[in-house]
Amino acid sequence: MTVKEFEDAIQELGEKSDTLTLDMAGVEYVSSAALRAILNANDLMEEKNGLVLKNVNQKVMEIFNITGFTDYLNIQ
Repeated sequence: MTVKEFEDAIQELGEKSDTLTLDMAGVEYVSSAALRAILNANDLMEEKNGLVLKNVNQKVMEIFNITGFTDYLNIQ
């Protein structure tokens, strides 16, 4: 999936849902564009019950730690 497709899907789902859960199983890498899209999704859902990331592997978690995203994201 491209970042644009991801952003479009998140926008559509976010308008219909109170909470979004992203299952990150199988995601081995996140680009800077994907990081921006995840942050935008988090902002979109902030006024609702939020965005939850699950099954984040160690490599992706390191990226979230380095970028400071762990301070903003609900990672379970």
